[in-house]
Amino acid sequence: MLEIFEKHPQWPEVLKICKTLRAHGYTAWLAGGCVRDLLLSVSPQDFDVVTNAVPDVVQKLFPDSLDIGKAFGIIMVPVQSGRIEIATFRSDGSYKDGRRPENVVFSTPQEDAERRDFTVNALFYDPETREIKDYVDGRKDLGAKILRAVGDPFKRFEEDKLRMLRVVRFAAQLGFEVEPKTKAAVTLMADQIQVISAERIYYELKRLMQTSRSSMGIQLLNDLGLLRAILKEVYNEEAIQSAVIILGAAETCSLEIKSTLFWLCFLNKGIEVELLKNKLREMKFSKDEFEVYFYVTDALRKIESGVLSLGESYELVFGKHGRSVLEVGKILWKDSESFSKVQKIEKLLNDFSELPRALVNGDDLIALGLKPSSQMKDILKRAYYYQLENKINDKPQMLSWTKKQIS
Repeated sequence: MLEIFEKHPQWPEVLKICKTLRAHGYTAWLAGGCVRDLLLSVSPQDFDVVTNAVPDVVQKLFPDSLDIGKAFGIIMVPVQSGRIEIATFRSDGSYKDGRRPENVVFSTPQEDAERRDFTVNALFYDPETREIKDYVDGRKDLGAKILRAVGDPFKRFEEDKLRMLRVVRFAAQLGFEVEPKTKAAVTLMADQIQVISAERIYYELKRLMQTSRSSMGIQLLNDLGLLRAILKEVYNEEAIQSAVIILGAAETCSLEIKSTLFWLCFLNKGIEVELLKNKLREMKFSKDEFEVYFYVTDALRKIESGVLSLGESYELVFGKHGRSVLEVGKILWKDSESFSKVQKIEKLLNDFSELPRALVNGDDLIALGLKPSSQMKDILKRAYYYQLENKINDKPQMLSWTKKQIS
């Protein structure tokens, strides 16, 4: 089982940190997701070290450390492969903003476990003795594939509203069931997710989309009432059910493809473009995300309507987001008449390894007596399409055709 840790590139650095803490008389365990992953035989993304050494002591032991999160007992230690977090065992004070505690009190391992979110994330591992430290029956829930809030679920979600999204993400990531009382608490408190910033909510949605069970996660978000609270004015039940089906066929696709498919479902069910744009801006959709999404949306509309010329189709296929258009189209239209349209355009990839350069440019048109204008732009565009469609690679021939367009 330990091989999972030993194969990780950070493991030697983790052991070195733990050895340093122990050499000075302090406890040094691993905590949270990495311990859960160890027991599931999954390689962890990173490691979190927990100790009874207070932050000031940790900083003295690791002079290059960063005091990011020191107020919460967290010190970051830079290592060759990134950073490793060292946290002091703590219990949390009151939560007033629905996200973070006002203060923390350094405490015992058991109290530290009892303030965590879910039992399967509240396990500790002693790398020296190779023992699992379990104060909340996390191993039992792990074996039963159950996600259960530590202690009172209402209190856990009242403390940090984001945990309501995290329980869904973990369920999708791990393929676990959410324990009934934990699920009931989310359902009753779902509207309170709105105290979390739209940007942070969107970050969690993207992380959910990156799991191999995103369709399950979206369905669970909807069943618990979280999607209605998150999406508000653009919420549409038909769009959600369509997204669940479509994402089910796209689980191995990239985040870009899955995200585009998800939001396309809303437009396809009648949500106004400007309303959706406003929601995406609120969620801090990046410039690149906007570009991809609306490029694909516009391209699919043109493909479906059949208004693309052959030249335009070539440009689409070899354009910056052409592959995304084809991938989204094939998934979205798998069982519709439009599937053959996207297949037809995909076959154009065999015509060129890449698009050739235009044989005729603005200087050529000026030499023919045309001044820079919108007409010039139009002629250049038509000339290029003519070149592609007829697979012309002879410049004199293209100049001859272009001259006729001017006259």
